[in-house]
Amino acid sequence: MRFDPVHFVPPADALTRRRLLAIGGGAAVLSACGSSPKPAPANQTRRISHAFELTDGLPLERILAMEPDLVVATDSLKRPDYDKLSAVVPTVGPIRSDGAYGTPWREHTRRMATIFGREERAEQVIADAETRYAETRRAHPEFAGKTLSYVWPTAPDYFLYFDVDPRVQLLLELGFELTDTAIALSKENPAEFYASVGSEGLLKYDADAIVAQSYGSEAIDAQRNKLFQSVPAVRRGALVRLPKDVADGVAFGTVLSAMAVLDDLAGLLAKVAR
Repeated sequence: MRFDPVHFVPPADALTRRRLLAIGGGAAVLSACGSSPKPAPANQTRRISHAFELTDGLPLERILAMEPDLVVATDSLKRPDYDKLSAVVPTVGPIRSDGAYGTPWREHTRRMATIFGREERAEQVIADAETRYAETRRAHPEFAGKTLSYVWPTAPDYFLYFDVDPRVQLLLELGFELTDTAIALSKENPAEFYASVGSEGLLKYDADAIVAQSYGSEAIDAQRNKLFQSVPAVRRGALVRLPKDVADGVAFGTVLSAMAVLDDLAGLLAKVAR
């Protein structure tokens, strides 16, 4: 599944559009660039606030009911959904050639800044983030060169994420390295940002440190899973279970969300990166 880059040329009149709908991390990128989704004067438009769950498919009718002039979904659409949405409303989709959740945060920020004429602001935001990453690496030299797996241990899939995913990219900025296993799986699955290893492949999670996002009862379920508990990193206590607020900040994959949780994330990692 490959995207034709021509599909991602923003509308020429994007700057003049009044009703902007951001899906996924798009809102945070717009905020970083100083172009938050917000209304024009009251006599021209109105504020629309809505949350969409995309895991069960694109809620096309609900989106169209909001009558947006422009949809920004720079990290959260795969090609079939992009085609459906862009056919009826101007849509800025993912920049990565094969779809969702793979645009590096610098490109993500610069792209939105270009669309909304905030290039100077974006470069400052990027520079500030790079400074904070450098400060964190200096404060935690123990991160350098340690291997890391970012996982979602939910049955039956048990996901392992690749370095195209913004969550992993954040951790690599801190000095960690991806495992050889994850690198090999990413080469086997070039159109994806993760692999499903299944319960029989849970040993593929092993690394110097494992970072796990969990929701609801998933953490408890993983604790009860003997195969998960047999992973060497888990046995020696090198597992970081992200609190929901930190997991959400990491998962958004934008410069603002990353900076919001960076200190908390570094503190959690420092406890296991010995």
